[in-house]
Amino acid sequence: MIVWKLDRLGRSLRDLIAMLPELEPSWLVERTRVGVKAAQKRGGKFGQNPKETPERLARVQNLINQGTTSTQTAKMVGVSRATVYRCVAVGMIIPYDDEAETYWSVLNG
Repeated sequence: MIVWKLDRLGRSLRDLIAMLPELEPSWLVERTRVGVKAAQKRGGKFGQNPKETPERLARVQNLINQGTTSTQTAKMVGVSRATVYRCVAVGMIIPYDDEAETYWSVLNG
């Protein structure tokens, strides 16, 4: 009888110990979320830094006003052409619009 109770106790402890690693990922996620929220309350920022700094936007605007193409502008400033397009699309930059057929006049229609 004593051997049987010890055997059951041992199996129960083994099952309990085996269950802990299964719970660890959920605990990890919960701790991470709490940590991120606490850092955000302290003013911490997450994610990649934006490439559209005011200085770069001003430089892009000047290059566009000089009539450079989107590809040339992107290379000179050090951003992708898609970043230049996105800045134009959201209104951060006003496209150069003269009477000449340039990409910028075509972009605005």
